[in-house]
Amino acid sequence: MKLILSFFMSRKEQIYLPVLLAFLILTVSQAALAFNLCLYARSNSYPSSGHVFLTVEYDQGRVFESYGYWPKEKSPSYTMVNYTFDNPVRVIQKLNGGELSTRLKQMTEVRLCQPVNGISIAQIRATALKYPQTHGPYSVLINNCAHFAVLLYNSITGDEFPLRPTPLDTRMLIKKITDSGSSSYTQYRNLVQDYVNP
Repeated sequence: MKLILSFFMSRKEQIYLPVLLAFLILTVSQAALAFNLCLYARSNSYPSSGHVFLTVEYDQGRVFESYGYWPKEKSPSYTMVNYTFDNPVRVIQKLNGGELSTRLKQMTEVRLCQPVNGISIAQIRATALKYPQTHGPYSVLINNCAHFAVLLYNSITGDEFPLRPTPLDTRMLIKKITDSGSSSYTQYRNLVQDYVNP
């Protein structure tokens, strides 16, 4: 094999060939790696409490990237990428050395995940970062974390999850969907319609 390579390639080219092959293999494997976009909601029983956010996750729930929408005091650009609290509680606990705040301990968290095909993580991130330009600054009543996360989730996955005004409302609907055995709001809605109109 070395003899064949030496015939076609210079010594310098032969040195760089393994590096090039490794890069090509890594690029192809990453392109083929499937991931899910997950809509998370956590809250306690108070409507004004809690948070709704999105994560990009690989197999077994490994979080690759996260997106959330916050008031200007937290983020001048409103959209946050990979902010600690835009993560599942299990990840926050790990990042904090096993500790959780009393507030987080009192919250219930649920998620709804959809496989994503034909779109890259860079495209999802770009869509998230454009949200303030099209929907304006963070507002408790209008453009809050739930509005941001649900709109982005729907636009990427094609699901039709309805907008809910608070994290609590969003959490309760996700729980209904997952308790029914459905994997999306669209599937849940069709299931309910079939039940009501057999």
